[in-house]
Amino acid sequence: MAKGRSRYQRTFGNRRYKKLFIIAPEGRKTEPNYFYSVIRRYNSNSSIKVITGKASSPNQVLKRIRNFQKQNHMKSKDESWIVLDKDEWLDTQMDEINRWTNKKKNFLALSNPNFEYWLLLHFEDGNGIGSKRELKQRLNKFLPCYQKDIDKHKFPYEAVQDAIIRASKQINSQNDTTLPFGSTTVFMLVKQILNT
Repeated sequence: MAKGRSRYQRTFGNRRYKKLFIIAPEGRKTEPNYFYSVIRRYNSNSSIKVITGKASSPNQVLKRIRNFQKQNHMKSKDESWIVLDKDEWLDTQMDEINRWTNKKKNFLALSNPNFEYWLLLHFEDGNGIGSKRELKQRLNKFLPCYQKDIDKHKFPYEAVQDAIIRASKQINSQNDTTLPFGSTTVFMLVKQILNT
């Protein structure tokens, strides 16, 4: 070895590809905060891109994610997810989303009545919820003064795992837009990200 040279050499090569999860939520605050501040910190093997917009109807959310898919080169491992609340939309409004999910690597994460139900499952089983008002009251027991903000410290890894288990016990089908009140398929997206 030449004098003054280190025996260690910098290696060059290709960086391992990180699977990309494209997430188009109906909401502009809670869902992006949750996926960026809570879920991202538990997985460094994948990338998350949340696409938000002003319009929140299923067709507008679908348009937003389709535009992103057209404008960006998607790898075969990448997944696209739409995250919606069921309480606001008729089944006929969901038809186009169902057709979109029939394509490979396109998925729907649906919550009934809303995304806050998924948040509640981090703390309790969520059984017996009869209204959005009752859901909000029960969530406020764990997140006092909840106003759509997410404090990542309130969602430790164990709570995320508990939410996945609780939600999976309630669901039979991933793309079922007739999801019963008090259930969610968001766990499927979270599980995919964490298992990457």
